[in-house]
Amino acid sequence: MKTKIKEAFAKYILNNLRWKVFAVVLAAVVWVVVINFVDPITFETARIPVELVNIDALHANERILINERDLANLYVDVTVRGNMSQINNLDNRLTATIDLSIPAIAENPVRADVSVTALVELHNSGNYDFVITNQSHSAVDVFVEEIITVARDVTLYPRGALAHRRTAISAAAAPSQVTVRGPRSQVEAIEFVYAVFDQAGMDRTFERRGTGLTAVNFAGSSIHGLSFYPPMVDVAVDVLMEGTVRLVLPEHIGTPGTDFAVSGVNSDNKPFTADFFRHCFKEGNVYAKHAGVAKNA
Repeated sequence: MKTKIKEAFAKYILNNLRWKVFAVVLAAVVWVVVINFVDPITFETARIPVELVNIDALHANERILINERDLANLYVDVTVRGNMSQINNLDNRLTATIDLSIPAIAENPVRADVSVTALVELHNSGNYDFVITNQSHSAVDVFVEEIITVARDVTLYPRGALAHRRTAISAAAAPSQVTVRGPRSQVEAIEFVYAVFDQAGMDRTFERRGTGLTAVNFAGSSIHGLSFYPPMVDVAVDVLMEGTVRLVLPEHIGTPGTDFAVSGVNSDNKPFTADFFRHCFKEGNVYAKHAGVAKNA
């Protein structure tokens, strides 16, 4: 039975073989002629990245695009009906844009059109039938906010421990206040601005230049996308050994214990009392014309 089937199939294939080969070749020739001369109408789908235009116009009006990152990653799927020769490689022959020339009085969200256009060479390429039949995004929501500027004090946070028996008498940022600029909703949510400086192992007064700034909201989270001026601060930290006192004396000393500035901590890491300084100076333990350090007697 199988042998008869094979023989019948072979007879079918080989019967009029020359005419069958000729038919295949003729069909291929006709197809080439149709493609090159008739240029049939067909459909093509492309995925096109969306480009944001006129974003500088927003910045010029002291406004900022809040969802710029989402829009920058947006693609639009477009189905085009046109001549086969015209819509080949369609991805590189179409552009999609969102115009950000948004009126200043617009309220969020603003509905912005996604415009899909053909490149110049596609329009000028001769006789064609080109129509966009479907577009996945015809418009998108755009969120725009006013840019505001405020001043905020800088809070300092040390990182690490000072050297043994060393205490930070003071830490100051220069400048102590910075300007913060950004979207109104983010700027108004700032609880404080801080700078972290490294003090690990320090045994004397030191400075940290170019310390970065971070803004924190009322929920305790860092706020990104803000601008600081200046972008960094310098930190000066006054360090003393426990049980010592630093004296800042005037050029001409009057009554001991009254005409000088003092600072220091005792062995319990507590400030010295005024009585200690009066006693120390009355007994003559410390008496100098210029700044110096005196041991606790």
